[in-house]
Amino acid sequence: MRDVVIPGLSWVIGDGKSISFWRDRWLVPDTLLEVAVNEIPPNLVEVKVRDLWQSGRGWNLNQIAPYISEEVRLQLMSAVLDEFTRGCDRVSWGYTMDGEYSVKTAYAFLTRDTVPRPNMEALFTRLGVDRHKPSGVDRHRFWKNPDRTMNST
Repeated sequence: MRDVVIPGLSWVIGDGKSISFWRDRWLVPDTLLEVAVNEIPPNLVEVKVRDLWQSGRGWNLNQIAPYISEEVRLQLMSAVLDEFTRGCDRVSWGYTMDGEYSVKTAYAFLTRDTVPRPNMEALFTRLGVDRHKPSGVDRHRFWKNPDRTMNST
């Protein structure tokens, strides 16, 4: 059980006092230490998320930006600490939208295909197609003119 649950856990930010900025999974599927583009100095490796947040200003990018990619930096800019309600950090199951663990999601996590491929779910969502029950009209309209969205007439 430990081999399944521990790798699937991630953090949901509250006040940032419990989450290791570089060693915990909280922003991207891997730890920031694993996706760093440069070696992180030893004095920064152990800092908490809270230590790199400036109240009223946001992230201390002078200490973060040299070690992360542009993509990760953009994701970081969308994350904020809870300075108002003082909510605590909490652990979540990282493989569902609601953070709830189930045997079904654990099985999906264990049997996932890690080979990179296009995310067709995003395409179907953008086109407004229910991928589980596309009508014949939807299929015809999509294949006849794939540049048009399904919602256009």
